[in-house]
Amino acid sequence: MAIDLNQDMGALIKSLMGKNNGSSNDGAAASANASNGGSLADKIMPFRNAIIIFIIIIGSSIAYYKLHYTKMVQTNADKAEEIERLNKLKTDTANLEKQIADMRNDLSASKEEYLESLSHFGNSEDLGELYQSISILAEKYGLKVLNIKETTPPPPPAEPLNSKGAKPAFGKNSNVTEVKEIQVKVELRGSYVEYIRFKEDLAVEEMLLKINEETVNVKKDEIGKVYSQLTLTTYAIDKEPFKKVIATDDNGDK
Repeated sequence: MAIDLNQDMGALIKSLMGKNNGSSNDGAAASANASNGGSLADKIMPFRNAIIIFIIIIGSSIAYYKLHYTKMVQTNADKAEEIERLNKLKTDTANLEKQIADMRNDLSASKEEYLESLSHFGNSEDLGELYQSISILAEKYGLKVLNIKETTPPPPPAEPLNSKGAKPAFGKNSNVTEVKEIQVKVELRGSYVEYIRFKEDLAVEEMLLKINEETVNVKKDEIGKVYSQLTLTTYAIDKEPFKKVIATDDNGDK
């Protein structure tokens, strides 16, 4: 360091003191800065763990929410699908019940029609119903039944042969119902006009009945009276199997 010799002693001492103060101030500032830096780190240190824990909690919450939300969405989707399936099943069940009800109504109507058609057939072993119908109608129109009896019908036509030259065989288990042709001869006496009405009503009452032969005679000593002879043909079947089927069906409905 150069020293000005012309400078007085007081100024020199003042100059040296000023430099020492500057060095001391610089050291104090550095020490202060170091002290401040250490204090800030010490202040932050306790919060670092809290911040880490907070971040972990937030991350876990988000992960749990996503997992729970995904499960909830899937559960709701499954519930909606199950509800849709149940609604469809309910609709299908209602449609099926309606179809069953319609089928029962159709079956009931068919049964009534079947019974009505069956009623036109006499029983192969009992012609009482036909006799009763003729007697009731004859009485209604003032006709007197002189005679009513079953006659032997002509033999049926020969059955056609099958491809082997033999008649078709119908065993005991055959589903073919045997229809018996029956002829009845009726003799009546009464008014001709009432006799015509009798025949008309008889045709309605006995739909399967047909007149094969008819003879009408008039006696001179009985004015307004006629004698008629009718040869009627009707058909009869054994009704017992049909009655059993109907009875079984009725029990099944119950």
